[in-house]
Amino acid sequence: MGSIKIFSPCSPPSHFQNLKSSKNCNSSTSLKPLLCSMNPLNIHSRHKLHISSNICSKSLFPQIPTSSISKRNNKFTSFLSEKVLVSLVGAFIFIGSFGLNTRQSLALPAQTSGGSVNLEGKRDAQMEKSEDEEMYEKVLEKEPRNVEALKVVLHGKMRRGQTKEAVKYVGRLIEIEPEEVEWRLLEALCYEMMGQLNKAKRLFNEILEERPLLLRALHGLALVMHKNLEGPAVFEMLSKALEVAHREKRVTEERNIRILIAQMHVVKVNPTS
Repeated sequence: MGSIKIFSPCSPPSHFQNLKSSKNCNSSTSLKPLLCSMNPLNIHSRHKLHISSNICSKSLFPQIPTSSISKRNNKFTSFLSEKVLVSLVGAFIFIGSFGLNTRQSLALPAQTSGGSVNLEGKRDAQMEKSEDEEMYEKVLEKEPRNVEALKVVLHGKMRRGQTKEAVKYVGRLIEIEPEEVEWRLLEALCYEMMGQLNKAKRLFNEILEERPLLLRALHGLALVMHKNLEGPAVFEMLSKALEVAHREKRVTEERNIRILIAQMHVVKVNPTS
């Protein structure tokens, strides 16, 4: 069997010469590991590449301390957040200043249009009421004691502030229904509105002689006396009414009179209330 020549780039020339001269059986056994190492198809018997852990542990890039990076990131984020916050606040103020004007400018036509519609509706209502009044006035010409017609005309006069004309219709209602206290209260109120305080006071007192705990009469009389600058007398009058309510055990009237006294104290301190 001829000698096997093996060319290895890593083997020295002396090793080459020993292979040529050697013909014993040991040559085959000594060559077997070498052949296995040089066989490219023997995958399992390849020599593994060992990489030193010292080399891998060393990074190719210079190491930067993480603490410095975090500090820089915190500074940058805080700076960025401050800038964003300032810009947002400025933007909201800018938009709000112009948006408010635009809203007002846009809302004005709607409000004016709605207001014009409301005014037209009120005018129409007034016209209807005036037509009703005219109709009921014609009814009163034929039926002067028609209570419903008198009420409608009286309401229209009071609503338009025609108090002097309203008193005439109140007097006619009192003649027709003398037992109805509502017309007598309304008559006293009309004279108070016209500034005739003494006559209004007399009318309220006449009602209270018959019904001393009638709250509306007490309230009307207290206001008239207050307008007439009778401050201490107002509370004396209310205190007497309170004693009557307490003596007769009129719990509801007593409570209402106490509330009225408190209201008059407020009116005394603040006349505009």
